[in-house]
Amino acid sequence: MIKTPCFTQFNLISIMFLFLLAGCSESEVSTQKQNEPRAVKLITIGDESQSKTLTYPATIDTIKSSKLAFQVSGKLETLNVIAAQNVKKAM
Repeated sequence: MIKTPCFTQFNLISIMFLFLLAGCSESEVSTQKQNEPRAVKLITIGDESQSKTLTYPATIDTIKSSKLAFQVSGKLETLNVIAAQNVKKAM
């Protein structure tokens, strides 16, 4: 009788055990790399007096707007208040 399947199962179990042991061990290389400082690129910025101002043409619009509706149709001939002036309700 040849006991090949039993021998193959033993090999498979031993290989799995070795992978389990290798996976549980702590790696010393990764801890050393984390403690090392990283190199960075440095850029020297010029003096502020040499800075340039750029101007671009633009149009500014409001985010919210309201449309006015009147109960009586017709043209508004005069408006007796100044913009941003406080007004009270008429009696």
